[in-house]
Amino acid sequence: MEVMEGVIKFAFPKDYNLFSSKEKIQAEPYCLCYQYDIVDGYGPYGFVTKKAEKVLDSISEKYVFWDASLRKTSQKMVFSKSCIGIPVEIFDELFSDYTAFSLWEKKRAILLRLKKNKQIISPPIPLLLDLFDDKKGTINVIAINQLLLRGYAPILCCFFAPQAGNTIVSFSPQIMTSIEDMVKIYGITYREFDKIGDLLPW
Repeated sequence: MEVMEGVIKFAFPKDYNLFSSKEKIQAEPYCLCYQYDIVDGYGPYGFVTKKAEKVLDSISEKYVFWDASLRKTSQKMVFSKSCIGIPVEIFDELFSDYTAFSLWEKKRAILLRLKKNKQIISPPIPLLLDLFDDKKGTINVIAINQLLLRGYAPILCCFFAPQAGNTIVSFSPQIMTSIEDMVKIYGITYREFDKIGDLLPW
């Protein structure tokens, strides 16, 4: 029997607590997950096979991944709510703003120790630090919209169970071009579902 594996696309579950508010997102998010060892629709979920890693690589090359909790960058996608894929075209600009803010934070700490806090003028919080609410574990819709309105669509990561597992959340149809190429090159399957409840649990 041929072992099947491939990408599944489904609509983002509106009741999933990923975003910080009910404010309208400027682009409709959709989800991509991966299933392998598929028999009659059943099989484990996760980007864990060699072909799945190729799919991730084809997507990741267009992004720099920013962990908003750790304040670290990565070229590889990390499946964590705080890990956000920023398009490479805009990342340097955003990181420059973050670097300037970090220098201000260090200066502020020194001034506070010297009890000269009256001289401190706070700069605006950079977008890289405004994307994720560490306490609530949610994504800031306002910050996402700022990127989308400038024409830059980030990608997010989340986890669903018992269906889908590690999942990519995208706001741009352009990723689907990479997916279509991977389907042809590696002979993997591609399926679409209206909602996550249509996927079979594992």
